[in-house]
Amino acid sequence: MANTKMIVGSIVVNKNDERKGIVTDMNAGDSHDKTFIKLEENGNGIFVAPSTLQRYWKIDISNDSKLTLDDVAVTNDDEGAELDAEFNALQNDKSEIDVANDENKTVVDEHIDAEIEKIENEIAPNDSTVVIKHDEKPVVETKVKPVKKVKTPIDTKLFDKLVAKFDFPDVSTRKTGSYTGLLVGKKLFAEVHITSKMTYALISSKCLTDDELKGLKISPAKYNWRLNTYIVINEKNFDDATKLIQKSYDATKLSLEPKKETEKVVEK
Repeated sequence: MANTKMIVGSIVVNKNDERKGIVTDMNAGDSHDKTFIKLEENGNGIFVAPSTLQRYWKIDISNDSKLTLDDVAVTNDDEGAELDAEFNALQNDKSEIDVANDENKTVVDEHIDAEIEKIENEIAPNDSTVVIKHDEKPVVETKVKPVKKVKTPIDTKLFDKLVAKFDFPDVSTRKTGSYTGLLVGKKLFAEVHITSKMTYALISSKCLTDDELKGLKISPAKYNWRLNTYIVINEKNFDDATKLIQKSYDATKLSLEPKKETEKVVEK
């Protein structure tokens, strides 16, 4: 029976986003109760709290990881202090995302919500200007009662058109409270969001060229999101936008294919 107990040197995989890594320390952080995982995709390390580790990380039994015990390195005091400081900064910045419940709904704290709203406002088209007229009489202090906003009906035609564009035999959808995920196999290649302002998709920047990334908004690197590139979609750029999403689909599908072993040449 395979060893299912997580130890230093264990290859692990995230149940939600399928990131892989290797456990390098089971007593990390200034409180010595966190697990430090070195990620396979970029070599960066993350601190994982016990509850998050138990809920979202598991032993990888696929045996297709490039990680080996050589990736387990003992950090010196300076590196440990630097990592602890980085972790504390992340704690203070409240930048850690907690993914919750069996329906794979993403729960983010207020800081992350504000960051996402900021990005959405930056990429949203600005087609109106609000002019506020003040009374000509001198006013010492004016308190304005908040006006209840009337929700604008959301037009789903563009959203439905985009999802239908990727109605492939090997593509499935996963709806959450905030987006519809497009998956090839069991791996996300795009998140499609729809708001009253716009429809946009999130894909990985790794599958795009530098020229294609020009003009696109990328989420802050500190969040370590795999799908980190925002593409605003409208009728005018629909074809160009779907070409970029197609590249994310192709790259994700290719990453799922078994890697070909190098043929050994037998000398006679």
